[in-house]
Amino acid sequence: MNWDLNVCFSMDERAFVEIWDPSTFDFPTHLSYKCKIQTDFLQLLSAGSAPFSFNLSPHGNFAAVLLRDKLIRIFNLKTGKLILTIHEDLKEINKIQ
Repeated sequence: MNWDLNVCFSMDERAFVEIWDPSTFDFPTHLSYKCKIQTDFLQLLSAGSAPFSFNLSPHGNFAAVLLRDKLIRIFNLKTGKLILTIHEDLKEINKIQ
């Protein structure tokens, strides 16, 4: 639940994201996007990988999603856009160090 946006987000085992207004159970009308097609959340489905984690930032503006493909994807929840991808592969971590 994102209390600042008054929106619920959920994810199933295929990394399919659902977004709804908790008072009506319909798609929220107060976001900058009118449907999930206008967002980058569908990239999670195309990854073909199961999710490990879906976490909201403290103020609920961002979500971090970790899939089994070892990529952390950071989304802006107000726009639904992917803003950063971080490789959690051991080779990538060693390269960064």
